Order: sequence, then structure tokens, then C-alpha cells
Amino acid sequence: MENFIKLMLAFGIGLLLVLLAMPKVIPFLHKMKFGQVEREEGLESHKKKGGTPTMGGVVFVLAAVIAAFVVNYKNITNPNLILITIVLVGYSLIGFIESMAKILDASYFGSRMLFVSRKFCTWFYNRSDYSNCESKY
Repeated sequence: MENFIKLMLAFGIGLLLVLLAMPKVIPFLHKMKFGQVEREEGLESHKKKGGTPTMGGVVFVLAAVIAAFVVNYKNITNPNLILITIVLVGYSLIGFIESMAKILDASYFGSRMLFVSRKFCTWFYNRSDYSNCESKY
């Protein structure tokens, strides 16, 4: 039951952070021209997405990381918490680089990011120790 309460508290903190930050971040991203560019030969229904900010996920990731560390403030050096945070931030960084590649029209990043993502996944798998995981079921 304690883990469920922590989970719900982290969810509430994360939701509150996102609701407070997003109204400020979206206009900033529009001003910085961090928007999607739709191709001319694309579908007509997709063209209305042009200019939609692509970097909004940064707010969600930061809110999740802050909420996780706030809820686990007594056990902030927990290796599992740190490892999962590294994985979340790492894959988010890969997504950020891909979004920047879209904005800068650097399409050659696609295959390289797939390679980086596979290497990152291998690193995570080699660092995780499932023998220490507790199962209550």
C-alpha cells in the first residue's frame, strides 16, 4: 500500500508540475520556432500540424524525474531509482536529438539514433540486476 501511495503522490506532483509549466513552455517553443514542418507532398490532414511544438516532452520528463526524486527523498541514492532515471533521461535525449534533427532537416540522424538506442538498451540490460528485485506476488 505504501508503494501505491508513493506512486499516486508522484503522479499528482508530476501532473501539477506539467499543468503549471506547459502554459509557459508552449508559447516559448513557438517563439523559438521549435515547430514541426510538414512536407508539401504530405497528406492534407497532416498539414494542419505544421508549427506544432516538438519539444514539449521535455516538460513531461523533467516533471517525472522531479516527482520521482521528491517522493523518494529519503532513499535518493537507491541504485534502481538512479538507473531508471538514467534510462528515462537517456531515451528522452535520443528523442530530443531526433526532434532537433527534424527541425534542422538533418535526416541522416535516423539510423544513427537507432544504433545509439540499441547500445543504450544493451548498457541498461547489462547494468540491471533482477536478482535483487522484490516480488510481492
